[in-house]
Amino acid sequence: MSQPDSCRLRGRLRRTAAALALAVCLAAGPGAAGAAVSDSSPTGQAVEDARIETLQRLLGELELYRGPLDGRPSAALSAALLHFQQSTAIPLGSELTDALFEQLEAALRMHRLARFLATLGREQSQQAREALLSQPATRDLVTPPDAGTSPDAKETPRAGAVFACLRAPTPDCLIAAAVEASHAIEEPRLRDWALSEIVKAQARAGTSDSARATIRRIADGRQIIVSLRDLATAQAERRDVDAARATADSIPDGLARIEAMLAITARQLEAGAGDGARTGLELAVPRIDALSEPLQRAALRARVASLRWRVGDPGAADASLAAAEADARRMPSRDGRATGLGFVATALAEMGRPAEAMRLIADSRIGDAAPAALAAAAGAAARARDPVEAGRVAELIAEPRFRAVALVQLAVPRIDALSEPLQRAALRARVASLRWRVGDPGAADASLAAAEADARRMPS
Repeated sequence: MSQPDSCRLRGRLRRTAAALALAVCLAAGPGAAGAAVSDSSPTGQAVEDARIETLQRLLGELELYRGPLDGRPSAALSAALLHFQQSTAIPLGSELTDALFEQLEAALRMHRLARFLATLGREQSQQAREALLSQPATRDLVTPPDAGTSPDAKETPRAGAVFACLRAPTPDCLIAAAVEASHAIEEPRLRDWALSEIVKAQARAGTSDSARATIRRIADGRQIIVSLRDLATAQAERRDVDAARATADSIPDGLARIEAMLAITARQLEAGAGDGARTGLELAVPRIDALSEPLQRAALRARVASLRWRVGDPGAADASLAAAEADARRMPSRDGRATGLGFVATALAEMGRPAEAMRLIADSRIGDAAPAALAAAAGAAARARDPVEAGRVAELIAEPRFRAVALVQLAVPRIDALSEPLQRAALRARVASLRWRVGDPGAADASLAAAEADARRMPS
């Protein structure tokens, strides 16, 4: 046994011995328990009874003790206390100390929070299911509660998909293998998450019908809505705007629908469909105004500002940016304000104003809370052919993923300046892979398209 393993074992043994000592003391009866409280007077006995009753109540709320709340020691109380003490890493000794009760109170607060979140999650999931069932376009995606997550026979992936893929891997069989593997996940939330990732892969592969079949396997109504948003976004990335709009229109949740609408608008701009993008923005803005959460409004208005600037409407872009900043500054907490102002700084950088973005970040002292804004500012400086400023901003980013994003953006203008198409093709293909790995599939596809265009220009 290694030395760290030996130390951990000794620590567990010490905690178990202390827990057993107190459990034995309680099980022995009032006299022995009184020794743990160290006072045998009538007043001391009353204090002991009150502390033991408090112990019973706390352990009861933690669902470890199911006996009476009578202030008397018992074997059931001893077992509950032993279970609790063995589960905590804090040495609590062999007496009913204040430290023990403080740890119990802390554990109970966490237990209450977990129960509240679980109840809230169930209520929100049920509300989402009801919203999906209320629309003909999404009614077929909701599995009846008593049907579990078992798919229809016609949707069941073929047996042995994993082994078939080992012999001849293809995108279709890899996705089928992933669906099959998801059946082994027992925790519903983890299974829903895995299925939602499969939906993204299917949508990006252009198999929307298969993606909807996978969505039917998801149990949580909230995750179904998120997957519909991801499906609409992927359809837009594939330039299938009509399908993306139909999917977005079917989303009953306001926030998810707006996010899908803005993703569609961005893809229309990339395709040169400026009029369609303007129409999409005009439809999205009133929906954003109707949202009640200021941080959600700040995030979405900042995105609208960037899109309006790209569509050639700088006045409307500035108006959206001012509204986003006002929302951000209304946030009651510093973290909320920092996050909201980070959205504004990101939009400024995307609008080709990195100096203003950096000034907002510095004046608001939000650098640590706004890595995405710093990455956007670095990218804007790189596009403005200012590599020194771009490198300086990139060095300010502590979060690895966003630093990677900034460094990739810093490399792109230098690759564009190369004269040899084969060199550009090789480097742009590597950039595409890196952009995909940092979670930017749209930019990855653009880099891949540029790499392919370079390759096709080769004379030989």
